[in-house]
Amino acid sequence: MEKRLMLAIVLSFVVVLGANLLTKKNIQVKPKTELVEKRAESAPAATPEDTSATSVATTPTGTEAPVVNVPTAPAVNAQGLPAEEQLKEVSVKTALFTATFSNLGARLKSFKLNEFKVTQAPDSELIDLISVNELTQLPLDVAFVNSAKETVLTGNELYSFTGGDIDVTSSPTANKLVFNTTTASGLRVQKTFTFSNDRYNIDLDVQINNISGNTLVGNVSLNWREHFVLDKKDRASRLETFAFSGEEVERDGYDDLDEKAKSMNVGIKWHGMLNKFFLTAVVPEETAENSFYAGSLGEGIYLTRSTIGNVSINSGENKTLKYHVYVGPKKSDNLKKYNVGLQGAISFGFFNIIAIPLMEALKFFYRFTNNYGFAIIIITVIIKMLFYPLTQKSYKAMKDMQKISPLINELKEKYKDDKERLNKEVLELYKRHRVNPVGGCFPILLQMPVFFALYQVLLNSVELRHAPFILWITDLSSKDPYYVTPVIMGVTMLIQQKMSPSASDANQKKIMMIMPVVFTFMFLNFPAGLVVYWLVNNILSIAQQAYVAKKQ
Repeated sequence: MEKRLMLAIVLSFVVVLGANLLTKKNIQVKPKTELVEKRAESAPAATPEDTSATSVATTPTGTEAPVVNVPTAPAVNAQGLPAEEQLKEVSVKTALFTATFSNLGARLKSFKLNEFKVTQAPDSELIDLISVNELTQLPLDVAFVNSAKETVLTGNELYSFTGGDIDVTSSPTANKLVFNTTTASGLRVQKTFTFSNDRYNIDLDVQINNISGNTLVGNVSLNWREHFVLDKKDRASRLETFAFSGEEVERDGYDDLDEKAKSMNVGIKWHGMLNKFFLTAVVPEETAENSFYAGSLGEGIYLTRSTIGNVSINSGENKTLKYHVYVGPKKSDNLKKYNVGLQGAISFGFFNIIAIPLMEALKFFYRFTNNYGFAIIIITVIIKMLFYPLTQKSYKAMKDMQKISPLINELKEKYKDDKERLNKEVLELYKRHRVNPVGGCFPILLQMPVFFALYQVLLNSVELRHAPFILWITDLSSKDPYYVTPVIMGVTMLIQQKMSPSASDANQKKIMMIMPVVFTFMFLNFPAGLVVYWLVNNILSIAQQAYVAKKQ
C-alpha cells in the first residue's frame, strides 16, 4: 500500500514537471525578449482590425470596439501611410534603456534595455521589448471616439516635435519629449513623455484641447500591442495579459485570447502584458471610469487597451489624462515603487504564496554570495534542515515497512482467496508492530508544495537570466550545455533508490528504478538553476539516509 502511494506521488510529480510538454496551455509562444534573434524582415500584413479604427477606437465600457471609418491623412503612399519623407524618429537615452519614438501617432518604436542582451555573446544586441515593427501596430497610440461612435483621434496622425535626440544620462533635467498634432476634427493633442534615469518608467501626459466649436464627449483609449510567434524550444515561456481592479488580478494566456477576447468594466487600476522574464504595464491615474480590453488581432498580434470613458471636453477647454508606463524586467522591487501593488502582476502559479518568500530569500542570500548558484544551494540546505524531522520519520517508517514486508507476503499467500480477511489481518499486523503504512509518504507529501514553488521560482525568475554559477554553467536560466549536472543528478537518484527500503513486489521495484531515468531525461533541458537545486537536494538526502541507516 505504501509503495503504491509513493509511486503515485512520484508519478504525480513527473506529471506536474512535464505538464509544459503535454498540455495545450503550455505549447508556449516565444517571448518578445527573444524576437530580436528571429524577427522577420518585414512585419505581417496588418489585419482589418488593426488598419481600421477597430484597433485604436473604443466603445462604451465592456463592449468590443466598433468598426468605424478613419479619415485618411493627406500625402499618403501606396500603403495608406504618410510619405516616407514625412516620417521621423527621435530617441531618448537613460541609464537603464534607450527608447525610440515614431512621429506617426507618437508611438514607441523601440525600447532597448541597457543591462540585458539577447545572448551572452560579447557582441550580442540589446534586448528590444517592442516586438512589432509595422508602424500602425506600434504601441502607445491614443484614440478618441465620441458619443456618436465617430473617431475624432485615430492614433495614426503625424505629430511634430522640436529638437533632436535626448540623453538623460548627461542632462537629467532634459527628460521630456513633447509631441503635438492638430486633427481635422478640431483637436489639438499634446503627448508629453517624461523619463527617469533610475526607473524603467515612462510618464505619459495626454493633453487634448477642443477647438472644434462643439462639446466633445466620448472614450479615450491607450493601446499596447505585442507580436508573438510559437517557440517549441522554450515551453516555459508564456504570454499573459493581466488587469487589476482592486480585488483579484485577472490573467489570460495568449491561447485564451485566441479563443475569446477579454473585457473588464470600470475601476481598472493597472494592466499589461508579461512573459517569462519581462513585463509591460500601464497605470492610469484616472481609474474610476477606466476599463480594460485584451484580444488577438490575428497574425500573432495581441492587443491590450486602457479606455477612460465619459470624457467630456467643452469647446475651448483642455483635458489632460495621465499614465505611468512600465517597460522592463519582472522585478518586484521595481514594481513596488509605484505604490499601487503592481508587483502583484508577478505570479509563480498555484503555490505563489510560498514562491514569493522563496524568491525574496534567494535575493537575500545573493547579496552575500554575489552568485545565484550559491544562493540556490543555501536555500536548498535551509529547506532540507526545516524538513529534517519529517524526512527522518519518513525514512524510519519506510524501514519499518521493509521489516514486516515478509510477514505481509505470508498473509497474502495464506489468505489469497479471502480479500476481506487479508485486509483485516494486515491491519492487525500494522497495529502489533506499530507501523503506519502511509508514514513514509505523508512527510514527503507535505514538502511537495515547497518543491513546486521553488521549481516555479527557479524557472521564471529574471534574476537568474544569464546569471553565471561556476565553470561551464554560465546561465542558470538555461540548460546545462554539456548535460553534466542532469546526468549526475540521475546518478544520485539511482543511489537513493538503492539505499531506500525496497518494495517486495518485483514490478514495483522495476518501476521505481525507472524513475531516475525518467527524471534525468526530463531535466536535460530544464534550467541549470533548477538542476542544481535538485542535485544538491539529492546529495543531502543520500547523506540523511546514510545517517538514519547507521543509527538503526
